Amino acid sequence: MSDADLAIAIRENQFVVHYQPKIDTRTLEFVSVEALVRWNHPVLGVVFPDRFIPLAEQSDHIHGITDIVLRAALDQSAEWRDLGLNLRMSINISGASLEDPDLPEQIHELSKSFNVPADKVVLEVTETWQSQDTAATTLILNGLVEKGFGLALDDVGTGHSNFAKLDGMPYSEMKLDKTHIHSATVDEETRQFISMCVELGHEMGMYVVAEGIERQDQWEMMSAMGCDEGQGYFIARPMPGDQIQGWLKRWNTYLGLAENHQRENDPKVNLDEMTGTFHRLNSIFPTKLDI
Repeated sequence: MSDADLAIAIRENQFVVHYQPKIDTRTLEFVSVEALVRWNHPVLGVVFPDRFIPLAEQSDHIHGITDIVLRAALDQSAEWRDLGLNLRMSINISGASLEDPDLPEQIHELSKSFNVPADKVVLEVTETWQSQDTAATTLILNGLVEKGFGLALDDVGTGHSNFAKLDGMPYSEMKLDKTHIHSATVDEETRQFISMCVELGHEMGMYVVAEGIERQDQWEMMSAMGCDEGQGYFIARPMPGDQIQGWLKRWNTYLGLAENHQRENDPKVNLDEMTGTFHRLNSIFPTKLDI
């Protein structure tokens, strides 16, 4: 892959956006999605963003990709809203984009053009970039919040965490990196780190999202530790936008069956019983329920 390949991909719109559901850990309600870009390379096939975003960030191509993703995600959000599906849409913003003082107004105008309320859009910024923030970047972040957008601090735990710098920053969400979610079930130090993050996030008024949940024991632990939302293959894999409604129908059927097994007056669904219900669902639906 080269800079020239990226230029062609932007010009020919070779990028597609998939959406991964996020679930409220208390109610099990489907509340939001994250927009995830893929490159349909004519030779290499589907290329994931960790392979091309770093290259794009070395040039102005990152701005072209960001614009494509924003437009696709907002268009999809508007389509879902017309169908009665009122989800928060999380969209990743490159740190390079945070150098543009016009960014808040540009995204605001885009959201208005698609008739998507700003409070239904969350812009994700990586922790690594946050550790390098400048006064100018802080102004841009505040400008996005003033326009009504939510801000998520992504990949928490992968950079040089300096939580003191979060004081006064306008983030509404904290996303715990999947590497910590995966090791938490076997490592006490990781559990303590996650517990600290959850407590700090809640004290600062943030939702705390556990991403990369792949197993039931990880889901149970993150829920028990107070994470507000969960995301990962245990719930659903990223999928094209036109598959979300079908997935939601299966998810709701799954919950309906699980509720039949819920203990009376128990405020939380019993996860052991949910797993049994999931296996029964797989025998009902010919298409695998990606949980």
